[in-house]
Amino acid sequence: MRIICSILFILFSSVAGTSQTLTPELLWKLGRLSDPRISPDGKTVIYNVKNYDLAANKGQADIFSVAYYGGEPVALANSPAEENSARWRPDGKKIGFMAADKDGAMQLWEMNPDGSNKTQISKVAGGIICYGYAGSLSHIWYAADVTMDKKPSEIYPDLPKTDGARIIDGLMFKHWNAWEDYAYSHIFVATYAEGSIGAGVDIMPNEKWDSPTTPFGGDEQISFSPDGKKLAYTCKKLNGTDAAVSTNTDIYIYDLNSGKTSNITEGMNGYDNDPCWSPDGKNFCG
Repeated sequence: MRIICSILFILFSSVAGTSQTLTPELLWKLGRLSDPRISPDGKTVIYNVKNYDLAANKGQADIFSVAYYGGEPVALANSPAEENSARWRPDGKKIGFMAADKDGAMQLWEMNPDGSNKTQISKVAGGIICYGYAGSLSHIWYAADVTMDKKPSEIYPDLPKTDGARIIDGLMFKHWNAWEDYAYSHIFVATYAEGSIGAGVDIMPNEKWDSPTTPFGGDEQISFSPDGKKLAYTCKKLNGTDAAVSTNTDIYIYDLNSGKTSNITEGMNGYDNDPCWSPDGKNFCG
């Protein structure tokens, strides 16, 4: 937080030094800082800076690093494409991040801490939403959309031009500006070995609900135990109108060895979010 506040101070100071009136247009010229992550050795912070193009009506994020005690920021990933979600690998030898593959799908990549040797790690059809490393470096998890509902054109094959139509007979059909898209965000677990991952296993097979939860959930809702043998995640295991009117999410733990899932907050009504483990794995909070 101290690093981010210092960078923001520099940005606003540079604007103030120009004697310009602080207008909405001028604010949009400032990069938006987010997602700071401290290296395992405590010496370096990586973070995102997103800049917006008003004329194009779009934004694009880059990844930077800076010494924890201050210094000149270094651009690690600043191509014309989107690069975000930078995460230190637990051993500190690599930085994971998300960027598009040749087909435009967001995938997991890795690079050296100085930004060199960028390598695509995942090759998931349709791309991934977010990801995380096991502290043991034995596995990774990633979230990806799984299509489970039929479109109107699939329900009524004699009406092939109905792709833009929607059949609505209850909630939740739209959240803010996002329509339900016939898919659900599922968590996958895959083996990991020095930049190579195995086939992902869907730990929510045939389940028509999302983890991370929509529309605002991210990787903070999913967490490996320190030994990499269990995975905790947040989910609202309700459908339709029941899900729309409920504020009750629960925390589930998936055991990688047995393949079994248990609800550890059953009966605790309300939002149970953001599971995390103590360093020794003996205690749990959320």
